[in-house]
Amino acid sequence: MSKGQNFYEILGVSQDATQEEIQSAYRKLAVKYHPDKNPGDKAAEEHFKEFGQAYAVLSDAGQRAQYDQQLRTGFPADGFPSGGGGFGGFESISIDEILRRYGDMFGESFGGFRGGGFGPFQRGVPARRRGRDVEASMSVPFRDAALGESVSVTLHDSSGRRSLSVTLPEGTQDGATLRLKGQGEEGMNGGPSGDLFMRIRVTPDPVFRPHGKDIEADLRVPAPIAVLGGKVAVTTIQGKEGNVTIPPGTSSGTLLRLRGQGIQGGDHLARVVVSVPKEPTDEQSELYEKLRALGEKQTV
Repeated sequence: MSKGQNFYEILGVSQDATQEEIQSAYRKLAVKYHPDKNPGDKAAEEHFKEFGQAYAVLSDAGQRAQYDQQLRTGFPADGFPSGGGGFGGFESISIDEILRRYGDMFGESFGGFRGGGFGPFQRGVPARRRGRDVEASMSVPFRDAALGESVSVTLHDSSGRRSLSVTLPEGTQDGATLRLKGQGEEGMNGGPSGDLFMRIRVTPDPVFRPHGKDIEADLRVPAPIAVLGGKVAVTTIQGKEGNVTIPPGTSSGTLLRLRGQGIQGGDHLARVVVSVPKEPTDEQSELYEKLRALGEKQTV
């Protein structure tokens, strides 16, 4: 692999190429440099391995997204180091593994079977192929995402209609992608199933708002308690109920912190909202009139 080449250049496609274009380009190169067609040609074997490495990454939705991110952030795109470390954390794939995974793509050029006697693969052995990775999305309530609950989702794909139970990691954020191993398309001829990449959409909660690991919620405090101080009942996202102490002279917008009642060790932030009666009784009106009179005297 030439210095500075990336996987798109190796296959001769653009970075926005479709999966069909990537597969077509790989198939043409793989047929040309297949070990059966170039027996004893070490250079052809190396080319075959390079094409296979590139296709292994770009044909996988999750790996391609990771690879594109590395290109955008300036990660060195000069292939994979010798010694098997792979490119930027990607596995270094052997020729035997390439034949095992993708041989059926060009098997018709070699009698309909992969290998042709190269390495451990023999003619007459049907190609085993890993199933394709698939992508899907689902919406989950904020509380389920925050607490790491199990949720059910129904998928409609090549396997038909099926339901899955997905356990969300605690603190799952909107836009996160979960990799569900073995939940993609089924493999062929005994090959392993692909993976499912589930994109999470978190729907807002009417009560709780995220601030990293802290969770904020409004706490309605009656005006007399806000002025004189006292205790007000509060419920956190963890479902714990208790009383919070309101200091005398507390104004709307004041944040009161309950340690460890958020998510992943975060806190619960109670934002005080001073409440007043919408339709005060005669007695309440009389008391508020006295308070207003006292206030007017203090401002004179």
